[in-house]
Amino acid sequence: MNSCGRVVIENSVEIGAGCTIDRGVSGDTLIGAGTKIDNLVHIGHDTIVGKNCLFAAQVGIAGATIIEDEVILWGRLV
Repeated sequence: MNSCGRVVIENSVEIGAGCTIDRGVSGDTLIGAGTKIDNLVHIGHDTIVGKNCLFAAQVGIAGATIIEDEVILWGRLV
């Protein structure tokens, strides 16, 4: 099966070191404007991330997930 989607990154998005963002399989993976992604975050295929979200280190998001606007996800806390 060929992947036919893309990764679309809107304006003013910050992506930290060691992040992985999978391109879409059946559609696009979208990172909304103003979103801040810390180091070591994984975003699965076909995921839609809203505007002005904040993801802390070690957050993992499965494929085909929808994250609304202004959501904060805290990662693995030690």
